[in-house]
Amino acid sequence: MDKIQIAAQALVQADEAHSWLSEHLSKEVAETWYGELFKQIGTLTLFPTRCPVAPESGGSSEVVRELAFGIRRHPHNYRILFVVRDEVVVILHVHRTSPRVVD
Repeated sequence: MDKIQIAAQALVQADEAHSWLSEHLSKEVAETWYGELFKQIGTLTLFPTRCPVAPESGGSSEVVRELAFGIRRHPHNYRILFVVRDEVVVILHVHRTSPRVVD
């Protein structure tokens, strides 16, 4: 698999997360996060089925998988939801998860 397609909605969600991180944490953190997000998405070309099936998959005819993603030392974690269609990884959503407690 060597092709990735990012749905417009997922790109908007990524851009919104970048803006939020920039405003609430720092521009540097936001830039690091954004770069790492696309790096992680790129890894899905290698072996996308390594990622678990997402609860959103439910009774859908398509298997929706998720890749967890976050920044070290920051409680802002995200889920990259995707499907595999005809050898193409399609990124559907980039969702923020509930913040975890950081010791």
